[in-house]
Amino acid sequence: MKIKQDFVTNSSSSSFILIVEKNYFEEILATQKPFSQKVIRALVVKEEKVFGKDSVIIEEWSDPSGNSNYDYLDIEREEKVEEDEEDDLSDSIHDALPEFQEALKDETKYFSHNIDH
Repeated sequence: MKIKQDFVTNSSSSSFILIVEKNYFEEILATQKPFSQKVIRALVVKEEKVFGKDSVIIEEWSDPSGNSNYDYLDIEREEKVEEDEEDDLSDSIHDALPEFQEALKDETKYFSHNIDH
């Protein structure tokens, strides 16, 4: 049920939704780095049945001002991050969802959609 492969950039604002069967979500999440797992879990907006299957719904959004739901994530790295490593932290936060999506191989177990405003 896959529609889109990559994220759209250079738009004024956008929204991205990813719906993954719950069991498949947990299976793929377990293959990700610990910090990425925290980021992905923080992006989950709800769990509910979709087409009769237990599913996880992940949402990503940004607005024309450059704000995004990443600005509101309350997650901490277990390892200490030095001030000069802040940029690396930001990159790993923003890389978590694309890396997770890339790991999704069974197209019958997830759906993704991007909306540009």
